[in-house]
Amino acid sequence: MIAAFIFVTDGEALACCVEQFRNTDTLHGLYEIRQEAVRFLDAHNKTTGDDWQALDPNLKVVAPRCDVALTVQWLPKSHGASGDNVVVSCAKPRDWGDPEGWTVFVPATKVKKAN
Repeated sequence: MIAAFIFVTDGEALACCVEQFRNTDTLHGLYEIRQEAVRFLDAHNKTTGDDWQALDPNLKVVAPRCDVALTVQWLPKSHGASGDNVVVSCAKPRDWGDPEGWTVFVPATKVKKAN
Protein backbone atom coordinates (compact mmCIF):
# COMPACT_ATOMS: atom_id res chain seq x y z
CA MET A 1 0.00 0.00 0.00
CA ILE A 2 1.34 3.45 -0.83
CA ALA A 3 0.56 6.97 0.24
CA ALA A 4 -1.96 8.85 -1.85
CA PHE A 5 -0.79 10.93 -4.77
CA ILE A 6 0.67 14.39 -4.35
CA PHE A 7 -1.09 17.19 -6.20
CA VAL A 8 1.10 20.06 -7.40
CA THR A 9 -0.60 23.41 -7.91
CA ASP A 10 0.18 27.10 -8.13
CA GLY A 11 -0.76 27.44 -4.45
CA GLU A 12 -4.13 29.16 -4.80
CA ALA A 13 -6.19 26.03 -4.16
CA LEU A 14 -4.08 25.21 -1.11
CA ALA A 15 -4.77 28.48 0.67
CA CYS A 16 -8.11 27.27 1.98
CA CYS A 17 -9.43 24.80 4.42
CA VAL A 18 -10.04 21.08 4.38
CA GLU A 19 -13.83 21.65 4.42
CA GLN A 20 -13.59 22.68 0.76
CA PHE A 21 -12.22 19.29 -0.31
CA ARG A 22 -15.32 17.03 -0.32
CA ASN A 23 -16.03 13.69 -2.00
CA THR A 24 -16.64 13.72 -5.74
CA ASP A 25 -17.40 10.86 -8.14
CA THR A 26 -13.67 10.28 -8.65
CA LEU A 27 -11.95 11.71 -5.54
CA HIS A 28 -12.22 10.88 -1.88
CA GLY A 29 -12.50 14.17 -0.05
CA LEU A 30 -9.93 15.23 2.52
CA TYR A 31 -12.83 16.46 4.64
CA GLU A 32 -14.36 12.96 4.72
CA ILE A 33 -10.94 11.42 5.35
CA ARG A 34 -10.43 13.75 8.32
CA GLN A 35 -13.94 12.97 9.59
CA GLU A 36 -13.02 9.27 9.71
CA ALA A 37 -10.03 10.23 11.87
CA VAL A 38 -12.31 12.38 14.06
CA ARG A 39 -14.69 9.43 14.62
CA PHE A 40 -11.76 7.14 15.44
CA LEU A 41 -10.33 9.62 17.95
CA ASP A 42 -13.76 10.29 19.51
CA ALA A 43 -14.15 6.55 20.16
CA HIS A 44 -10.61 6.40 21.56
CA ASN A 45 -11.27 9.40 23.81
CA LYS A 46 -14.43 7.81 25.21
CA THR A 47 -12.56 4.69 26.27
CA THR A 48 -9.42 6.39 27.62
CA GLY A 49 -10.67 9.74 28.91
CA ASP A 50 -8.09 11.49 26.72
CA ASP A 51 -8.81 14.46 24.48
CA TRP A 52 -7.20 13.75 21.11
CA GLN A 53 -8.22 15.90 18.17
CA ALA A 54 -7.63 15.36 14.47
CA LEU A 55 -5.85 18.12 12.57
CA ASP A 56 -6.05 18.67 8.82
CA PRO A 57 -4.31 16.23 6.50
CA ASN A 58 -1.85 17.60 3.97
CA LEU A 59 -3.95 19.57 1.49
CA LYS A 60 -1.63 18.52 -1.35
CA VAL A 61 -2.84 14.92 -1.10
CA VAL A 62 -5.28 13.62 -3.71
CA ALA A 63 -6.89 10.22 -3.16
CA PRO A 64 -9.07 8.27 -5.59
CA ARG A 65 -12.60 7.57 -4.38
CA CYS A 66 -12.75 4.46 -2.22
CA ASP A 67 -15.26 1.70 -3.01
CA VAL A 68 -15.07 0.08 0.45
CA ALA A 69 -15.24 1.41 4.00
CA LEU A 70 -12.14 3.30 5.08
CA THR A 71 -10.04 1.82 7.87
CA VAL A 72 -8.43 3.90 10.60
CA GLN A 73 -5.66 3.15 13.08
CA TRP A 74 -2.84 4.85 14.95
CA LEU A 75 0.38 5.23 12.98
CA PRO A 76 2.92 2.99 14.74
CA LYS A 77 5.78 4.86 16.44
CA SER A 78 8.17 2.61 14.52
CA HIS A 79 7.15 4.47 11.34
CA GLY A 80 9.36 7.35 12.46
CA ALA A 81 6.82 10.17 12.11
CA SER A 82 7.69 13.39 13.91
CA GLY A 83 4.33 13.49 15.71
CA ASP A 84 1.21 11.51 16.45
CA ASN A 85 -0.79 10.52 13.38
CA VAL A 86 -3.87 8.51 12.54
CA VAL A 87 -3.68 6.43 9.36
CA VAL A 88 -6.80 6.45 7.17
CA SER A 89 -6.62 3.77 4.48
CA CYS A 90 -8.58 2.54 1.49
CA ALA A 91 -8.17 -1.08 0.40
CA LYS A 92 -10.05 -0.72 -2.91
CA PRO A 93 -9.82 2.59 -4.77
CA ARG A 94 -12.19 3.30 -7.64
CA ASP A 95 -10.92 3.41 -11.25
CA TRP A 96 -7.39 4.78 -10.83
CA GLY A 97 -4.51 4.74 -8.42
CA ASP A 98 -2.60 1.90 -6.84
CA PRO A 99 -4.80 -1.22 -6.98
CA GLU A 100 -3.47 -2.14 -3.52
CA GLY A 101 -5.02 1.01 -2.07
CA TRP A 102 -3.96 4.29 -0.52
CA THR A 103 -3.08 5.71 2.88
CA VAL A 104 -3.45 9.26 4.19
CA PHE A 105 -1.84 10.37 7.44
CA VAL A 106 -3.95 12.69 9.58
CA PRO A 107 -2.01 14.46 12.34
CA ALA A 108 -3.47 14.29 15.81
CA THR A 109 -2.88 16.42 18.88
CA LYS A 110 -3.64 15.69 22.51
CA VAL A 111 -5.36 18.62 24.18
CA LYS A 112 -4.00 19.29 27.64
CA LYS A 113 -6.69 19.36 30.30
CA ALA A 114 -6.79 22.29 32.71
CA ASN A 115 -6.07 21.35 36.32
